[in-house]
Amino acid sequence: MIADQDLYRISSWASWVALVALVIAAVTITLFFAGAGAFWGPLNDVFDVVVLVALAIIALGRGILPPSIGWLAVGFFVLSVAVVFVSALTLGPPLWIAAVALLLVMGGLFAALATTMASTADRLVTG
Repeated sequence: MIADQDLYRISSWASWVALVALVIAAVTITLFFAGAGAFWGPLNDVFDVVVLVALAIIALGRGILPPSIGWLAVGFFVLSVAVVFVSALTLGPPLWIAAVALLLVMGGLFAALATTMASTADRLVTG
């Protein structure tokens, strides 16, 4: 069994990896849809998988989290659905705004998870 402080530390690193992969995925999908070439689509898929794997690792570090993280998670899911519906209607500025909002909320969620997990790990180590 993995010690609690190690689990929180691993979850913290996974959160930072997810954040970086998210930003790279956003850039690669933008390049793909902007017409920069078919190369960027599969590269985006790779970084999407990295985000999903990192999220699975974060799930292992579950525990009592601050309510703000829960609200960020709710915002992430609501905005994910909004982006899907907006993209079905238009590819113009409303979609761009929804996608940027989703990216900001996801970034905030991952950063909050990373700092919470790291501080919990530090607290467990120091007692």
